[in-house]
Amino acid sequence: MKNIVIRKTSKIFVVHLLLVCILLWPGRMALTQLSQPPPPPPVPGMPSILEDIRNTRHNLSSVPPPDTAIFEKLYGPGVQRRVFTVETTEVCIFCHTPHGASVETASQINAPLWNRSLSTARYILYDQVWSTSFEGYEIGPKPNAPTGYSRLCLSCHDGTIALGTIINAPGSGGYNNQGFLMTYAPSQSPAGGAFGRIPVGSGPSTGDTRLIGTNLQNDHPISFVFDSVLANRDEELVDPGPALVPPAKVSDSTPISPLRRYPGMDPYQFDSVQCTSCHNPHAAAYPKFLRAGYFNNDPNDPNYATGSSKLLCLYCHDKPGWVGSSHDTDTFKPPPSPTAANPYNYDGEHTVGQYACRACHDPHTVQGARRLLREGVDANNNFAIENTCFQCHKPSSELAGGSGPFPPDIRSEFQKDTNSTGNGTAMNLTLSQTHEPVFVARPQEGVELFSPAPPLFNEYLPGTALPDTAHVECVDCHNPHQVRKENRLKGMKGIDINGNIVGAKIPGNSREPYVFEVCFRCHGNSYTNLFVGDRFPEELVSEVIPGASLVTFSPRSDPRAGTPANGSQFSLKGYSNKRKEFDPNTPDTSPNHSQQPKNTAYHPVAAPGRNGSLQLCNQLAQAFNLKSSLANPGGNVGNCDSDPAGTLSNITIQCTDCHNNNAFENVVRGPITGLYDGSSYRRITDSPAAPNPSYNTQMQTLNDNPSKPQGPHGSDYIRILRARYNTDIFNPSRCFKNGTPNAGCAGSDGRSASFYDNFNLCFQCHDRRAFDGVLYNYPTTGLKDQPWTNFFGKPTNAIDFWEGNLHKFHLRYSGAYCHECHYNVHSNVEAQNTIYGDGSGGGLPPDSGYGMPGGVADTHLLNFAPTVTGSVAGKPRWFYNGNRISCYMSCHNVTMDSCSYQAASSVTECQVSRCGD
Repeated sequence: MKNIVIRKTSKIFVVHLLLVCILLWPGRMALTQLSQPPPPPPVPGMPSILEDIRNTRHNLSSVPPPDTAIFEKLYGPGVQRRVFTVETTEVCIFCHTPHGASVETASQINAPLWNRSLSTARYILYDQVWSTSFEGYEIGPKPNAPTGYSRLCLSCHDGTIALGTIINAPGSGGYNNQGFLMTYAPSQSPAGGAFGRIPVGSGPSTGDTRLIGTNLQNDHPISFVFDSVLANRDEELVDPGPALVPPAKVSDSTPISPLRRYPGMDPYQFDSVQCTSCHNPHAAAYPKFLRAGYFNNDPNDPNYATGSSKLLCLYCHDKPGWVGSSHDTDTFKPPPSPTAANPYNYDGEHTVGQYACRACHDPHTVQGARRLLREGVDANNNFAIENTCFQCHKPSSELAGGSGPFPPDIRSEFQKDTNSTGNGTAMNLTLSQTHEPVFVARPQEGVELFSPAPPLFNEYLPGTALPDTAHVECVDCHNPHQVRKENRLKGMKGIDINGNIVGAKIPGNSREPYVFEVCFRCHGNSYTNLFVGDRFPEELVSEVIPGASLVTFSPRSDPRAGTPANGSQFSLKGYSNKRKEFDPNTPDTSPNHSQQPKNTAYHPVAAPGRNGSLQLCNQLAQAFNLKSSLANPGGNVGNCDSDPAGTLSNITIQCTDCHNNNAFENVVRGPITGLYDGSSYRRITDSPAAPNPSYNTQMQTLNDNPSKPQGPHGSDYIRILRARYNTDIFNPSRCFKNGTPNAGCAGSDGRSASFYDNFNLCFQCHDRRAFDGVLYNYPTTGLKDQPWTNFFGKPTNAIDFWEGNLHKFHLRYSGAYCHECHYNVHSNVEAQNTIYGDGSGGGLPPDSGYGMPGGVADTHLLNFAPTVTGSVAGKPRWFYNGNRISCYMSCHNVTMDSCSYQAASSVTECQVSRCGD
């Protein structure tokens, strides 16, 4: 009988306690069918929430979840509770008690009759190192501890207090110092191995965990004030409105509802983000006790029909440009990971667009990952954004179980610098692990690395005076919240040709940047800080050149293996200020240069080039669809025959037309950066139409092929080049007509048809017919090669290579490389081995000689390699003697002082002596 009475009393107490819980906690639990009026229908856009703690893992009692269907919907078919006790049937007792509750929580947190003691652990909070808009810390009674209800949650989830350790056990005077004995499911073990603590799961350093631990840097920030002031500081947050104060309730509707703000430092002011802002500890509507959907626009969401199915993150986070971006609309379904039975990562059923934020972020991710980036660490737990991207951007063979269209395989591109040939290159993602991504609203020190101070109109971290440090990460070139297939740089900031910041919201410079402007963030003024000791001309080496004496030079473009003097392991050598090189207004006033106020020769990236000749127009006609009776009669852009200078004034390219995936070698002629539909990767000049009717179709097909992604991620060729460009001018096995470095050579390398493939990169734009002396041999009579090149001699009688197209002569008869006369193909302004004219502004060809008047004498990207030595002065000299151009220099033991040439358009004025026989 006594046992019966005890059980009855206990049963009555349980009922009363459950009713107390219902009355005390905001949002009453649907535990019993009480005679109450039905709740009003949910407001459109407001998810309805089922509250039934019995059918969740927060039910730690001996009574199993009564509704298996609800439980399995939340946690998966056949899944059991991970921990419970057989010592009590009560559900609420693990958190609440009607009498004898924690005085500490009542006074400090205004907690709802809390039945647990707070942890005395020291915490490491998510702070400025990870965030640009707030500092998560408390100056209250427990320094560095979270505030408010978050401390209640952590009294279980930090793993320092046993789950069954409560203040007031069931029954009158039921205080139990021993706590409840907890039972764990197979494969589950308590945190720290201590009896009764929360199950470890996969641990506090992963996203698959209930054990949060005390280092909260890898967890969503909590205990910070979220109000209009903060939203005004960070444009990527929804403005939640002012703090709520009584008589307002925490459940009152705000712009971030159904999410909520709870008390922080002030227990009577609802202004802070806490664990309970996102999690409802009683809810059984969504996994992980979330207050809103786990997926974005998910038809299986119970609130989908009401139009209120939205990923929980998007109620607070409003990322500009997110709607319609690739990651918002992507239909790729990642395969289940780690398993279909434990789909904390991907379940194999939802698309990237439905995962939305969670495709890349996890609110409880691996330790060491910043900004909650999923798996965003390397093997040593150092921050590594690319590992987050590689969750999807890897070979489709590793995405078995997923469904396409598959994302571009970027990881394989980055691995090309370790390919079997040893010639590949890729961006180096490991220069440093300490530079902050700069696509966010407030980069640390400006969009250009190592900028001495925050540039005008740029935002930076409060109180930070340290400059950015060197590294390369995916987000330094791409904004994953705005990136689109038609514009993979959308949302980025850049540096324009004048050194100013350019971006969508920069006053006076508000537009999307060009590709080269994003490149200038590292390859502009900052290069001297990034690559100290590994750039031209500071790092010099000495080497005996075959057929010559000891030569001291910069290994700027020497592809052979070697470690830079500064000990850095770079994939490339020879960096320079590309902004300075491509700027048409850079003064050409270095020693020995032309002393002109503007740049005399550069590839046309930021502006059209200096050369407006018929010959160059013919060379580029097919690649840019220019009309030319010789090279491209069907062209529909400009007219090389009648107006070559005007036609060429509309020609510009991007860095990525040369530096790109080698999959684009010989696929299409000319620029490959995007499509000619005006939507992708705009150029300074966008007038040239597609080179052929199938161009856009070809490019679209390539862009849809995940194994051939566009961009300078990696290439099988050195310098991340789209096509082969051999610069190994010191190779001792080369054969020349004279000055042969290899005694076994009978003639010249240029007699082999395959030799011209060494310069295939040039031929992607420049017509091969102007240079290839084998495949396109020099004509036997007349001046038929005259329209192809400005580098031209004058035939007398029998046609000789020296007396005509001198490009073909040097390539076929001499075995020369393009690199020996065009050592820096970007520009002449930083050339160090050439004297232009007399080096003092005189002795230059007339400006009008090449069809692009502008008051600047064109120096034709002529800058000589260290293999070329001066015959009169210490360096080779290129000059105009009044009616011809001469070069005073020696190449491979051949002195060229008696030789001269002139542009083909003036060939009748030029008598060229025969040289080098």
